[in-house]
Amino acid sequence: MEYLRELRIPNFSAAELQVHINRSTYLPEISGRDFETLSSQGLKTLVNIAHSLAHHTVAIDRGLPLPGLLILDGISSNAGQEGFDLARIRDVYDLLARTAQRYLGRLQIGAVDNEVNNAVSLQRRESLILGLRQNDRLIRGL
Repeated sequence: MEYLRELRIPNFSAAELQVHINRSTYLPEISGRDFETLSSQGLKTLVNIAHSLAHHTVAIDRGLPLPGLLILDGISSNAGQEGFDLARIRDVYDLLARTAQRYLGRLQIGAVDNEVNNAVSLQRRESLILGLRQNDRLIRGL
């Protein structure tokens, strides 16, 4: 739930944000809503990121065996590039950077994204390892 709050996901319920794991699907339920019924792909992406981070960080905190590698792909693919959507994507990258720093040496986080230049705040750009553009294809002529 902490990660969902940090990502400032919308809560469409009048009640406080609640998170449970559905014991049949092992997917999160947000304020009584099944994962499958969340309103948008962008919201599902944010919930998925928070859920994945929770798996890894809880495993580390409790000494459970889970490889310390998390790869996220297409973080901004279901979000717009302005206003609310861009702010949520920045929240994601800030959360990933803080979590990677907190679990340094125990958790590696890799993010692959098409729109990282607009989404990553200036203070987080030092975390970028490799930036490629459409013209930077490894195999020329495709």
